[in-house]
Amino acid sequence: MGKPGETPGSSSWREDLMDKLASAFALLGLSRFAAEVYLKLLENGPMSLSGLSESLGVKISQAHLYLRELIAHGLVEVSYGKPNLYKAVSPNVLESLVEEKIASLRTSVIKRLDQLYQETLRRGRQAEKERLIYILRNWASFTSRVAEVVDAASTDLVVCGDMLFVEKMLSAIEEKERSGVNTYVLVYEVPGIPVDVSRLAGLSRVKRYVSGDLLVIADSSIAAIAQRRYGPYRSPAYGLIVEEPVIIDYIQQDFFSRWFKGVTIREDPVRTPAKFTIFRLALYEIRRLIKSGCKPEVHIYGTWVKSGLECEVKGIAVDVVFDSTPGIAQLVIDTPEGRLTVGAQDAIIEDIAAHEVHVRCV
Repeated sequence: MGKPGETPGSSSWREDLMDKLASAFALLGLSRFAAEVYLKLLENGPMSLSGLSESLGVKISQAHLYLRELIAHGLVEVSYGKPNLYKAVSPNVLESLVEEKIASLRTSVIKRLDQLYQETLRRGRQAEKERLIYILRNWASFTSRVAEVVDAASTDLVVCGDMLFVEKMLSAIEEKERSGVNTYVLVYEVPGIPVDVSRLAGLSRVKRYVSGDLLVIADSSIAAIAQRRYGPYRSPAYGLIVEEPVIIDYIQQDFFSRWFKGVTIREDPVRTPAKFTIFRLALYEIRRLIKSGCKPEVHIYGTWVKSGLECEVKGIAVDVVFDSTPGIAQLVIDTPEGRLTVGAQDAIIEDIAAHEVHVRCV
């Protein structure tokens, strides 16, 4: 397919097609000129060697060399006679050969590279390297990384974006929900990309807001974020992959603020037992459970604020405090040792700074 506005058969249309065809031929280990020979035969039908060389403006020996290469790769058929006639195979045959090559590369190269990549990640986690922010300046690569972030979610997943962005990962989000991951989707409308509520019917928790970023966060440990500034027909120039916990916490606070103010499309109660790494969403759901008559038992994994020592505390949630003026978001729990307050990982005034909250109704 050519670029928008180009007429099939025009010189610019053919040039664009030739560029893409050359990329496909490169996967097969063939040169751009081999792609030119194939395209010439496809355009003209069966041709003799002399007719082909004349049409291409090259010597007969050169045309014959590339024909032999294309025949060996199964891209040209030969009808023997006087003279021999050469014919390009159909694009469907070319497609199957390219797909076969990609599948082979996936097995022989990509899987091995992934093994190496996973081993690098494992060593990095063991060494507790400094968390970073990475920039991706290719939109296709960024959207592939977004898919990886969605796939990485095992506890909770938040997604924010326009309909075009959300739809790309819709089936993956729905699959995460079925596997027990708590998912929260915030969708907004931009000119040229209307919100289609019917397409979101498979989601348990989805709201609509007036604006936002293109955002995915998995388990409070990794985020992918970009901004669509120029409407649907121009992809963002870059995207960020964020592993730094402090930055992720700020991004999550912004998401929660929008979620709290958003217009509900669908908001099913969270199924218990449930666990959360996003503290404010845990508070939000615990408050809903309390209002529904549930008696939420919570299991807090975190650190004591005063000592900095790790802790695990069980108790019954009796109150949830949201006060935006001083910026307080805390959980009040009754334990056998007394009443305690729980805050997020950056807690200062609370007793416990939580990094994970488990909830069940008793």
